[in-house]
Amino acid sequence: MNVLGLVLVVVAAVCAFAVIYPYLVYPALLRLLPAVQSQQGTDDPPRASDFAILFCAFNEERSAQAKVENLSRLRERHPDLEIRIYDDASTDRTAEIFGTLGPGVVLRSSERAGKATGMARLVASTERDILLFTDANVLLAEDIIDRSAPYFSDPTVGGVCGHLSYDAAEATATQAAGGAYWRLEEAIKRLESRSGSVIGGDGSIFVMRRELYPEVPATAQDDFTATMNVVFEKKRLVVADDVIVRERLVAKSGDEYRRKVRISARAMHTHMKMRDRLTEMSALDRWKYASHKVTRWFGALFLGLGLISGVLGLTVVSPPVGFATLSIVGALGLLIWFVPQLGAIREVIIAVLATGQGVFLALTGATFATWTPPQSR
Repeated sequence: MNVLGLVLVVVAAVCAFAVIYPYLVYPALLRLLPAVQSQQGTDDPPRASDFAILFCAFNEERSAQAKVENLSRLRERHPDLEIRIYDDASTDRTAEIFGTLGPGVVLRSSERAGKATGMARLVASTERDILLFTDANVLLAEDIIDRSAPYFSDPTVGGVCGHLSYDAAEATATQAAGGAYWRLEEAIKRLESRSGSVIGGDGSIFVMRRELYPEVPATAQDDFTATMNVVFEKKRLVVADDVIVRERLVAKSGDEYRRKVRISARAMHTHMKMRDRLTEMSALDRWKYASHKVTRWFGALFLGLGLISGVLGLTVVSPPVGFATLSIVGALGLLIWFVPQLGAIREVIIAVLATGQGVFLALTGATFATWTPPQSR
């Protein structure tokens, strides 16, 4: 075989492995790790009077009333529960609707400052020991405080990542594929939790000890920064399937793509801000971080380089084989894009491409401090 062709084929094989590694190989390796035994029950669990629910909102008028009713039921169940909401200079009735929860609940900004700044202001506004972070359009299970509290009776646990259940996950192709992708993501997080700690939490629902909440730069990803600080401080960040919230999936593919670009750009920017602390983690957690985060961030690079190298390598060896391979890749691409049953694969590819664009933007200096709520229907 031609040496150049061989080198190109080997590069393609390595890139293909790197693309599938975080989704298939990494979880398989996690299953081989021993389970960490919980010390749950050694301390008294916190009470509802120790909890504060915190979230930021911007132009959430469409979902605000449902959230108010949800929080009102929680408050009926736990009268001592504290609720704090940051309104990031909404131009609709968001602040007015949330204001019906009572005086002092809404902290309103006169100008847009972004979620990280808003969360920092919310944390500074409360003295509660246990902070439950969520999103404005997410509905909390009525027993979420009762379910969260026991995890903090384990002194080794610093944070809890709940379970996000999507409503109407089959309404559109984007929602169906997004639901499948999210189920894969949560399965990986459960395996990470089983062997120690999850590598980062999702802003829709995470609970943590107030003492572990770090200073978060305005352009950083607040949920990623906060939950990773739990791991940096040698506490466990665990998954709790019984701590449940609900949300509607984004229905439009374009909206979902833009959301993933923004999230990945902020994640990479956050990584660059906190990378000096990565050495503070154990070797196991550094491997998890590289597998779950870093490998995914550069998935688009591996995908593009692998396709180009593979086709060129086979073409160097045999032009007809190279042409046939290119035709097969094109046909597979069309099948993945148009066949609904292959929606999960399509969603992974979209996520890889959007992540690649976001990482590129971050590496070239772009930052995203503010956000616009996506349309769920």
